[in-house]
Formats: sequence, structure tokens, C-alpha cells
Amino acid sequence: MTPEQLEEWLGRLLGIGTTVSVGLLAAGLVLWVAFGAHPMVQGVLTSGLLVLVATPVGRVVASTVGFAMQRDWQMVLMTGLVLVSLALSLVVALR
Repeated sequence: MTPEQLEEWLGRLLGIGTTVSVGLLAAGLVLWVAFGAHPMVQGVLTSGLLVLVATPVGRVVASTVGFAMQRDWQMVLMTGLVLVSLALSLVVALR
């Protein structure tokens, strides 16, 4: 995988994640206006927020894999450290 292909792949990943998140949040907003604070509406909105937060994390994971495929070990180390930092942030946030 060339660096250009990796960038294109990562761009698509971010675009898809953002589009799905916006779609879920928009659908949740429409459902909220139509039905109020129904548990199903809460689930759609929560799903939209989870996809929004997971998209950049997915990009870091994909970057790490892509750099490993390119055998760019310095970037694997850097993205790995970012991934560890994100994981530790999640652990602290859940406590």
C-alpha cells in the first residue's frame, strides 16, 4: 500500500464515519421531534454519538495497520502511542 493509497483509504474511512454519524443524529432528531424522549430515540441518538467518537479512533487503528503494512516502524510506534493514549483516556473516563 502506497502512502497515497493509505491517505485515500483513511479519508474514505473518515467520510463514511462522519456520514453515518450525521445520518443517525439527524434521524434521532427527527424521531425526537415526532415521538419525544422515547427509549428508541435515545438509542438512535446515542448510536450517532458513539459513531462520531469512534470514527477518529478507527482512523488511528487503520493508520497503525497501514503503516505496519508499509513497514514504517517509526509511524507504527507513534500511532501505537496515540492508540494507547486513547485507550487510557477511555479507561479513566469509565471510572
